[in-house]
Amino acid sequence: MITGWPRLFFIALLMAALPLRAQLFTLQHSFTNPPDGANPLGLVLSSNMFYGATANGGSFSSGSLFKVGLNGANYNNFYSFNSATDGSSPNDLLVKSNLIYGTTQNGGTNGYGTIFSVTTNGGAFTLLRTFGAAPDAAYPRGGLVLSGTTLYGTTTGGGTNGNGTIFKIGTDGSGFTILHSFTNSPDGASPHAGLWLDNATLYGTCYIGGAYGNGGVFKMGTNGANYSLIYSFSNYPDAQFSEASLILYSNRLYGTSTSGGSSNYGAIFGLNTNGTGYSVLHSFTGPTFALTNSNGSTPSAGLTAGNGVLFGNSTGGGPGNKGTIFKINPDGTGFAVIRALLDTATGVNPRAPMILQSNALWGTTYTGGSDNRGAIFSLQLNPVISTQPQSATVTNGFPVSLSVVATNDSGLNYQWFFNTNSALSDQ
Repeated sequence: MITGWPRLFFIALLMAALPLRAQLFTLQHSFTNPPDGANPLGLVLSSNMFYGATANGGSFSSGSLFKVGLNGANYNNFYSFNSATDGSSPNDLLVKSNLIYGTTQNGGTNGYGTIFSVTTNGGAFTLLRTFGAAPDAAYPRGGLVLSGTTLYGTTTGGGTNGNGTIFKIGTDGSGFTILHSFTNSPDGASPHAGLWLDNATLYGTCYIGGAYGNGGVFKMGTNGANYSLIYSFSNYPDAQFSEASLILYSNRLYGTSTSGGSSNYGAIFGLNTNGTGYSVLHSFTGPTFALTNSNGSTPSAGLTAGNGVLFGNSTGGGPGNKGTIFKINPDGTGFAVIRALLDTATGVNPRAPMILQSNALWGTTYTGGSDNRGAIFSLQLNPVISTQPQSATVTNGFPVSLSVVATNDSGLNYQWFFNTNSALSDQ
């Protein structure tokens, strides 16, 4: 209830300040190898700094590590990989306190990739494991997850069958163990992404294999027991060939695929942790070179959840086939492109998941930027007020009802004010 003389026009004026969707897209950094590196992957937020890796570039042309502040300031490329010793093409990172853990796709003394740790200032690099030929694990493409002092990850190759592995290793490099060797059928093969850890259960995706050869979703205990391919991607129009890590949100798993869906340009899918309740939430329609935007194509990055909304990006699609940033509700409704990546100079073709931080999405693009070697961006998410409150005249001491219809890309919080500067409690 709001009481007082009828000076209620202020509410309409205050709410009218944001009548349009106006996300602020900011280019935070363009990679200019040398010396930065090239083709950045996903960001990790730790102690008010974003950390990330580039797949290429750096002093030895084998990739690099970087960090940048929350406001885009203090960018620092603090480590360059030497393929012969460190490995090459680092994947997404894991940051714990002042240590970074990660994997490289290739390189090392055997050429099959490595597992490493390095301090957040780049001062102490430690090679935890150098992969070798089968039956050893080989060629990791995903990052690591941590439980206590044990790291878990996947490789696309190696193992007893040459179809990839799930492994564990201590943070000090001890106790390396292959927990599962993929056999292609029926359990899947060649996981391209890292794992999701929930209590003592690991979840992930296989790029190929399974009952139909199109990959699937698996789960396994952290002790290596009870491996199960809980869903096999079937043929079109199902999702197919997932390269992205899963997320667990509201007790359901969500992911993306680069192919499949009703138009065979990729899909967003969800399922329960036991494999039931599977559904394709959205099918991408592919690129268009017209002036009107498509919804994107071939998403290779995982999703980000916040305030009841899932956010993601597509590597292709949109005007000029340069990629899009989108949102969707967990039940599959409300899909919308919230940014089409139109300008190569500010970054295009994202391949990594984003981070939602203070109502802004932070992410990277694999190419584009001033040197076309990739970029870091932020996208501020602003509310949209579609129906303004109507001014009303009331008698002093009588109640008045006002309503407003508003939406926001990352959920909505609101506050009513009296005379523009006095916050009102719920009445």
